[in-house]
Amino acid sequence: MAIEEGKGGGIVPLEILKPVQFLDWKEAIEKLEIIEQKMRRKIKGKSPEILPAIALCLALAAERKVLGYLNDDALNCRVPWDETTGFPSPPSMSADAAQYGDYFETTNTPQDAILKSFSRWTLLVQEKTLCCCGKRNTNFEEVVIDAMLNHSVTIDENRLVVRQFFGVKSNNLKHMAHHYSAKTQSQRYKDLIIIWDCENQIDCRNFEISSSIKVRAEEFNVQEFQNRILTKCAV
Repeated sequence: MAIEEGKGGGIVPLEILKPVQFLDWKEAIEKLEIIEQKMRRKIKGKSPEILPAIALCLALAAERKVLGYLNDDALNCRVPWDETTGFPSPPSMSADAAQYGDYFETTNTPQDAILKSFSRWTLLVQEKTLCCCGKRNTNFEEVVIDAMLNHSVTIDENRLVVRQFFGVKSNNLKHMAHHYSAKTQSQRYKDLIIIWDCENQIDCRNFEISSSIKVRAEEFNVQEFQNRILTKCAV
C-alpha cells in the first residue's frame, strides 16, 4: 500500500487521498467519448450559467485527441483515471488539454487559450480603447485591457466541480476602478480584477449540472463572452 506524509506530519494511505487507477489509452478514449456524448446532451441549452461545463467538454475532447495522437500499438501511455467520479484525473486532463495546440497547430488562438486556461491564467483577448474617464478635459488616452481566463477542476465526493474565472487587467488602473463595479482581487495576479466567477457542479452519476454565479460585474458582456466560448467549443 502506497503511503505519503500528511499535512500534520502523520502517515496516510495514498489511495484514500487519490483514488486513481491507470487505464489503457484506448479504454480511456472510449470512456471519454461516452462522457462527451452525455455531457453534450446536458449542455445543449448553452445558457451562460453552464459555460464552465461547456469549456470542460472542450477540454475532454482535446484530451481524447491528444491521447490518440501520442499513442499507438507500440506506445501505450497509461491514463490516470479517478475512480470516484469516473472522469479522467483533473491534473492529467488539464495537462493533456494544454498540449492540444502544440500537437494540432492551434497555438496562439482563442481555442488554445481556453484549453491552456485549465492549467493557468491565459490571455483570451487584448483590446484597446480610448477613454478620458476621471478627467476634466476631453484628452483621450489609449487604454490597453487584457482579458484573462482561468478554470479550476476539483472533486467533491461524486461531483466534479468546474469553476470559471474571467478577469481583466490594464495599464490604466484609474480606468479599471472607474468602469468595473464588482471588483474581487485575484490572489494570483496583481492588478487583475475578477469580473466573472461561475461554478458548475456536475453529478457524475447522472451528469446533471447545477450552477452558481459568484461574481458578475454589471459591465461584463456575458453574451459576447458566451459567443467566444461557444464558437471554440469543438476540436
